Amino acid sequence: MKPGLLILTATLVALAILACVPPPPPPGPPVQPIGAPAPPPGSTRVFLGCQPQGIDASNFVVKKVSLLPAGFVPQAMPPQYQTPVCAAGLNIPAIIAADLTNAFSLAHPHFRDQLCGLTCIFINQTPCQNPHHCTVEDVTDNSWGYREQQSQSPNGGRYIATSAALWASGHPDPLSLYEGKLLGRLTQLPAGSAPSHGPAAPNNNPEATVLAALAHELGHVRCYDANVPVPGGPYDFGRTLPCAGGSFRFFDGSWQYASTSFLEIPNRWRKFGQRVDSTVISNGQLDHRNAPQLRPMYDAIDRHDVQALGPLNAALHKSNQPWASFFGVFTPDEDFVETYRLWVLKEAGLQSFPVTIPHGNGNNPAIANIIADLIVGNKPELSRKIDCVAAIP
Repeated sequence: MKPGLLILTATLVALAILACVPPPPPPGPPVQPIGAPAPPPGSTRVFLGCQPQGIDASNFVVKKVSLLPAGFVPQAMPPQYQTPVCAAGLNIPAIIAADLTNAFSLAHPHFRDQLCGLTCIFINQTPCQNPHHCTVEDVTDNSWGYREQQSQSPNGGRYIATSAALWASGHPDPLSLYEGKLLGRLTQLPAGSAPSHGPAAPNNNPEATVLAALAHELGHVRCYDANVPVPGGPYDFGRTLPCAGGSFRFFDGSWQYASTSFLEIPNRWRKFGQRVDSTVISNGQLDHRNAPQLRPMYDAIDRHDVQALGPLNAALHKSNQPWASFFGVFTPDEDFVETYRLWVLKEAGLQSFPVTIPHGNGNNPAIANIIADLIVGNKPELSRKIDCVAAIP
């Protein structure tokens, strides 16, 4: 189960399976800052940013990043569950520390503060299925983000993890290459038939890949912060329907839904690439508000039909569409997560990230560039969604 760039197309996400573990029991007492005694079950907390903790690029890894031994299952319950040990800075390989430091430096202070607000950032040491050949599946299946339930621990920790397999060949792939691999997994198409990215500008380097991965996983945690504000409590869409300080409703321009219950994540945990249930679609309870809708997209993927999927994917990238990436069109929560990630990358300076979609224009490919369209004002609905995500406390 997992809540974990911007695959501005048939993407992404980035690192992984995006998970968000359910929060705990009902609401309770007042807000307490992190570092205070653990609050009673159900209470909300305020998380400190970087400055109050004395964190900057020079010590981010030492204070916030830990290796995580293989075998940890974030969705387990006691007695099997034990709070993960955050041995921050201990034995982090130099190449991983350098890439994380560079990603932190690349990020806008807004995102840095949200990273600092996590209890710990893990490098998941679960080995690749084939020790001699790590794949994108190894990376995505061992990356996640979750909030600790009170039934798991009174500490109420907030954690994200990215797989050590990201560094299996040294530095991570450039952002464009890594995102292309993710697109291949999402579309179930081989290289040459799957959509592919051109270089991200101005930064296509490994630190951009790491930043995208961290943003995707933290996006899952923020999804619960926004829509289940009290860990362990019920869903409350009061921060997204409408968004803070206005009347804009995050999901309404993208999704048609019979009730907000269909915006909720089944079992409060999302596996990588998991879809809206087919019965829910058939009953008209949840779907895209505008074409292309979910059923033809899912069907084309299942048939490995590039000629059918290409035009659908191209249509999802048009300027009148509200999506941050192809991955974001899969489910409402991935829509939130990918919008959050696009905000993080935009604030870090991303200006262009073209994607080539085979058969997007009949027998010819189509080329789309979501971030470039957004910057010049061609995606007003997506722009409002980003403003909504950015305003959530």
